[in-house]
Amino acid sequence: MTKHEATPESRPQVMLMAAYGTVPECIARVVGVSVTELMKTYKDEIETAEIEAVAKVAEGLFKRAVDGDNVAAIFIMETRGGWSRGAKK
Repeated sequence: MTKHEATPESRPQVMLMAAYGTVPECIARVVGVSVTELMKTYKDEIETAEIEAVAKVAEGLFKRAVDGDNVAAIFIMETRGGWSRGAKK
């Protein structure tokens, strides 16, 4: 069996699918490799995909909060800023 070689097209495809939360078995099927080969060949893409996806969503949420979206601002302040609505002191 020939070793799979990643291509400039397959690396972003794998990273995008991993960022969306696609399970390795499904990614491997699309790419045409075993899960073991997928994890060896695309280790960096799979390990960083979720981190980058969450960071991108957080960036968008932060921009919305800064631009005046009160719901986004409240969410950030409650989850990251230590705020608590309705708390009795």
